[in-house]
Amino acid sequence: MVGMTGFSSISKDTKLGRISMSLRSLNSRFLEIKINMPSNLIAGGLGDFEKVARDMIKSNIRRGKIDVFIDFSIKGQDSTTVELNEELAKLYFSSIKNLSLSLGLLPDIEIKDIIALPGVMKVSNTQKNYPTLGELKKMFSKLLNDVVKQRVEEGKRIKEDVDKLVSEILANVDEISSKVDVLNSEIEKKVFDRVSRYLGDPKNLEIGISTISFLMKIDINEELVRLRMHTESLKALINSDDEVGKKGEFILQEMMRESNTIAAKSFSYDISNLVVGIKTNIEKIREHLQNVE
Repeated sequence: MVGMTGFSSISKDTKLGRISMSLRSLNSRFLEIKINMPSNLIAGGLGDFEKVARDMIKSNIRRGKIDVFIDFSIKGQDSTTVELNEELAKLYFSSIKNLSLSLGLLPDIEIKDIIALPGVMKVSNTQKNYPTLGELKKMFSKLLNDVVKQRVEEGKRIKEDVDKLVSEILANVDEISSKVDVLNSEIEKKVFDRVSRYLGDPKNLEIGISTISFLMKIDINEELVRLRMHTESLKALINSDDEVGKKGEFILQEMMRESNTIAAKSFSYDISNLVVGIKTNIEKIREHLQNVE
């Protein structure tokens, strides 16, 4: 079982400048990756690092919202330059304006729209020396490993509590099972006596059929068997290397369904109270599984 939260940062001073990276991992139903790279690294030909980082994350993390922030502060004067192709911008504007007039529309053009068009603005960097892809990868590997370790430690803590909750559920199921036979006997006598009062002779076949029919409707043995099976399945899942979060959610739904049925059928305050404990622990486990892969 692996958690989904963690944070780590790392920095390195080089002759060229300072490289800083941070990685934040939060809860999410799916794997979401967002990588923020500075323009000076992209201009320096290191745009491929984003794909490298994504592949490394996917190899180590199956679920969570992952935010990566990278910064490269160049020593000395910033060598980033911006070139504006004014003639091309004017040509774009003229063409769009003519198109609007020919269609009988008012031209709704802002400068930001022109700048965003291909070839109008070019960002370049004359810096010749940059960190290598290998350097960035090495730094990111340490960063990622640190967050993965945090997620594993979180998972261990969650698993300890889930194990305890599962054991409490199984103990409650055992206690309910031990009360069922006695409870059914008590109910059978009360029903038999009540039906006999209205139908007369206790040996009347109709009395026996009515009693049996009622007892079958309130019997909870089948629900207890299924609840135990689902709980054992959950116990096996959290002790496996499978993806616990999504699979566990399905098992919990089945456990809650059986618990609700037991509560609806039960005429015993003690059993109802034990079911409340089971349902409370199911909800606690559900909250935990929202924080794991």
